[in-house]
Amino acid sequence: MKSYLTIYISLFFLVCSVSNVNAQSSPAVLELEKNKAKAISEENFVLAGDLSKQIKALKEKEIQDKAKVIAAQNRKAIRLKELTILENEKKAAVAAQDFAKAAEIKKKILKLTEIDDLDKQKKEAIAKQDYKLAGELKKKIEKLVEIEDLEFQKKDAVTNQDYKLAGELNAKIIALRDGKSIQNSASSTTSVSEPGASVYKQNTNTSNSVLYVKGENSKIRKAEDNATSSIVYRRSSLYTMMVQDPSRNYSNVIAKTFADSPLPGKFNDHDLNEKVISASGGGDQYSSIHNYLNTNSVAREIVAKWFNRSAKGTFNMDLIAYRGNYNATIADLKIASLSARGNAMLSDAGEDLIGNTFVVINDFKYTNKEEVANKAKAGLNILSGLSSLAGGPDLSNVNTLASAGLTVAGKGYIIKNTSYLFRLVWNEEIAASFYQDYWIDDSNFDPAKKAAFENSNLFTLKYIGYENSIADLQSSAFTNKSEEELISRATVKAVNSGIAKLQRKFEEFRTKTPLYTADPLTAKIGLKEGLEPGDMFEVLEAVQDPTGKVNYVRKGIIRVDNQIWDNRLEAEELDQNTQLGNQYTTFKGSGNYYTGMLIRQIN
Repeated sequence: MKSYLTIYISLFFLVCSVSNVNAQSSPAVLELEKNKAKAISEENFVLAGDLSKQIKALKEKEIQDKAKVIAAQNRKAIRLKELTILENEKKAAVAAQDFAKAAEIKKKILKLTEIDDLDKQKKEAIAKQDYKLAGELKKKIEKLVEIEDLEFQKKDAVTNQDYKLAGELNAKIIALRDGKSIQNSASSTTSVSEPGASVYKQNTNTSNSVLYVKGENSKIRKAEDNATSSIVYRRSSLYTMMVQDPSRNYSNVIAKTFADSPLPGKFNDHDLNEKVISASGGGDQYSSIHNYLNTNSVAREIVAKWFNRSAKGTFNMDLIAYRGNYNATIADLKIASLSARGNAMLSDAGEDLIGNTFVVINDFKYTNKEEVANKAKAGLNILSGLSSLAGGPDLSNVNTLASAGLTVAGKGYIIKNTSYLFRLVWNEEIAASFYQDYWIDDSNFDPAKKAAFENSNLFTLKYIGYENSIADLQSSAFTNKSEEELISRATVKAVNSGIAKLQRKFEEFRTKTPLYTADPLTAKIGLKEGLEPGDMFEVLEAVQDPTGKVNYVRKGIIRVDNQIWDNRLEAEELDQNTQLGNQYTTFKGSGNYYTGMLIRQIN
């Protein structure tokens, strides 16, 4: 019997071969081919070369898209086959009056149909323009699909008698279902993230994970491989929202795009259920935002998410343990004992994790570039007329050239975004009050503390500031796309641009990024993060003291070189142009650096 992995590989290469034959049928490819032929005829070989790269990238993307569709269809076919078997087994159990077995089989059937049911609900939510619900359902579907893929891989591993891999995959599946860290023995700990984050493992008894000791402190370095996705480091946490004014143009398109867009990978996803703040009247929306945050006790809900607050009202340290690379069981014990080591760990978690929780609220405004161009032309005409009346210099040539430029630039769409930045206030006093007055877990439930937390005004968000950003998109490169699709792309660009500008302006919001390679110095950040040649970064080494507290020690300063990665057109933006060339930015500087060290921008 063919393994699931073998089936997927076969289907992938089948799709690739079909796509290579039929790539010319794509309207986008035809348009680019036409432009390339024109460039060659005009001997503009630089442009022709660029277009060739775009054509190749677009064909590759179409192959990948088709492969994803085939994989989804294959998963559905497998589900249908298993459903047929289970339905027959259920009928047989009912006929034999083995109702306990029938009930168990029914649970399996409901589990298999869950993805299709959620997908149907998502489509219904979109039809009703309930984009908040659609976004929530999308996240659930993605999580279930990830679990399903891991289940297929596990079955394949069992078929091949690779039981070690099967065990690792099973641990990932359990963790994804529970959203918790998986703890093994004291010598080997496998941790799996909350849904959507990358998976990592650490084993201090093997050569694949190196712990360098220096005096009483330890340098934290993971040398399993050079991929940044495997490097464990503490990210800031981010909750993003948007203001929606239904009276604005394309308000629903922008809201849907925003709800469906993932957070940048350099942040932990700390989103709550609410993603949209309803407001009207235009202008500065700070008052509406401030009122919403206070009325809905958003700061308290952010803290509740940090401590995995259950419906019963109890807390645990699972999420903090994962994001801080702690042992969750030990972390809970430290809270109970409040030992010196426990206080150090909790202080560390507060300073470097909870205290680095941010909220960014976006206020989008749509503008058609053609309208802007027409207004600008009118202004130029008035200027030219006034100049003529006043006997001044003849500006007719300037007017003609500027108008021509505006005509070319005016075919596209602009999203202006005002990004408001807030930070969760978390300090030693607030932490002490939380652990003393509100902390309850399954072993010491206290209804009074539960009620006290639900009515607490202890937790607040500090307003840091705002930034304006503009994202535009030319329509000429996407002639087969609708206006709504172009606006969606501009919306994603506006979100990324807003975050980049906030980080450049406010030092406390700047994130740490791992070095991708040490020779040459590279990191996987680029134009999307607003990098410019000469930008300075400090290189940090994570040092853990004997109590478990982590400090970051500066080891040097590096500067952005001229080779900056253009990572603005990403897969989640559904752009037709796939990133070409080196997918990293290079830096200049000297020092004893190694892969996995962290860098952070400085002024």
